[in-house]
Amino acid sequence: MSDTHQKKQEEPKNIVNPVLAGIAGAVAGGVAVASAIALSDKKTQKQVKQVLTNAKDKAIGYMENMQNQAQDKMGEVKKQVKKAANSL
Repeated sequence: MSDTHQKKQEEPKNIVNPVLAGIAGAVAGGVAVASAIALSDKKTQKQVKQVLTNAKDKAIGYMENMQNQAQDKMGEVKKQVKKAANSL
C-alpha cells in the first residue's frame, strides 16, 4: 500500500561542489597573474602555458571524477529508496 498524496522530491538540477568552484577560481586567478608576469619573455610564456595547461587538465579531470562519483551515489540512493518503498 502506498500513499498517493506524497509529493515527490525534486532532483537537484545542478550539482556544484564548492571545492571545484575554488579550484576553478584558483586556476583563473593563476592565469591572470601568470599572464601579466610572463608577457615579456617567450621562454617564460611557454613554461607558464605548459604549467597552466597541466593545472587545467588536472582540474577538469578532478571535476569529471567528482561528477561521476556524485551520479553513482545518487543512483545507489535511488535504488535503496525504491527497495525500501517496495518493502513497505
